[in-house]
Amino acid sequence: MDFRKIFEERQRKELDGADLSLKDINKIFKTAEKDIEKAMKGFYAEYGKLEQVPKVKTVGGVEIMKGTKQSLKVPEGIIKTGKYTQLQKQIAETLKTASTAERATMSAALKKTAVSTYYGTMYEVHKGVGVGTSFDLLTSEVVEQLVLHPVNGKNFSERVAANTQKMYENVDEIMKTGIYQGVDTATMAKRLDKISDSGEVVANRLLRTEITNTLNQATKETYKNSGVVEKYQYMASLDNRTSEVCEELDGEIFKLEEATTGLNFPPMHPNCRSTTVPYFDKNYAQERISRLPSGEVKYVPADTNYKEWAKEFNVPQ
Repeated sequence: MDFRKIFEERQRKELDGADLSLKDINKIFKTAEKDIEKAMKGFYAEYGKLEQVPKVKTVGGVEIMKGTKQSLKVPEGIIKTGKYTQLQKQIAETLKTASTAERATMSAALKKTAVSTYYGTMYEVHKGVGVGTSFDLLTSEVVEQLVLHPVNGKNFSERVAANTQKMYENVDEIMKTGIYQGVDTATMAKRLDKISDSGEVVANRLLRTEITNTLNQATKETYKNSGVVEKYQYMASLDNRTSEVCEELDGEIFKLEEATTGLNFPPMHPNCRSTTVPYFDKNYAQERISRLPSGEVKYVPADTNYKEWAKEFNVPQ
């Protein structure tokens, strides 16, 4: 059975599904961006002063003075007052709300991936070797463990929190620098837009990395509970974006008991697209099944569809 082709398609579908969640996350960031810009403009309106500043037009790379214009600016001394502290609190609260929404959206997407991958992989393994054994159904506690499995020492929730803190620091720095430089609201808004766009990129990369992480952790959980899988083969997505580490690991075979995320089990890095497939030595599956206690084995013909299989093994629909 060509597990590689099946598992490649499964991963593609999961990542395509993640795109829907990415749209929701991008909306969250756009809303936060508008709220921060509104807070900034309100701050300028309350504490700013209109000043005459040079009106400059660039022609052929040369700046030409075109008179003056009125511009709203905030005195730099206000940064050291409680007035600016209030603005900081307002921005922090906005980002906290966005962070909570982002975490909830990601959690829902990852839990969906965990469940569909676990049962989908078990189905393909059973169908691939022709028989299946009873296995543990997923509990909410196990799903939570799969979703919160850390990558490089941090789980997705901790990374969302860290990214939110970093974004707050960047926004605060942009605001302070802009006030010190005497920029107007239009210039400040453009600078804040860039911070928001950067935050979206980071969030998108995180979700795709965590989808891959959850998919692979759920796959490993399936291997453990399948009764027949003891080895796996590393499978990289081979194209011009494949990392060197994944390219080198592609096709390598490892014992399931030695699987270690970031060492020989994906994800290996942010935006990693690699996965694994079950590996059987010649006749291994049949020999392993023959050693199982009588009554545990159920035959799974190659033409069995998922609904028929799920009913046979009491999988929730």
